[in-house]
Amino acid sequence: MAYCTRENLEQRFGETAIRNLVDTDNSGVINSDEAGRITSAIASAGVRIDAKISGIYSVPFSAVPDMIREIAIHIAFYFLCLRTGKRLAEAGSILDAADRDIEQIRKGTMVLTDGGREAAIEQTSAPEPTFTRTKRDTSGNVLNPEERGSMDTW
Repeated sequence: MAYCTRENLEQRFGETAIRNLVDTDNSGVINSDEAGRITSAIASAGVRIDAKISGIYSVPFSAVPDMIREIAIHIAFYFLCLRTGKRLAEAGSILDAADRDIEQIRKGTMVLTDGGREAAIEQTSAPEPTFTRTKRDTSGNVLNPEERGSMDTW
């Protein structure tokens, strides 16, 4: 699913900047092949996002959270720059920032919201399990269930 649009890219980086990244025939107009490159970059950004957060959230999102849109814009821009070899240093920094945001989402330090829209964002991960040890006899029966065991007794 596309998490951003060509218009989002043009609003963020400027119509001229996006055109300069894809206008291979220097016509000053984005033709259908060049528009396809933008669409491909946007799709690749969505695939990357889904792959990185699929264990945390149910993807693809039906209603795109604002932060996911922002991340998708940055990743799509990176893919456009990568393809043309232009603005690579800037694009690399932008990709690094997007990856840091994704990592915060994965760790739970950044929570996705629906931006005030009605659609719910379904989180799929469960809380971390708590592991405990109990003392058992040789038959596997719990010895003194009120007392927790420790690794020292092993």
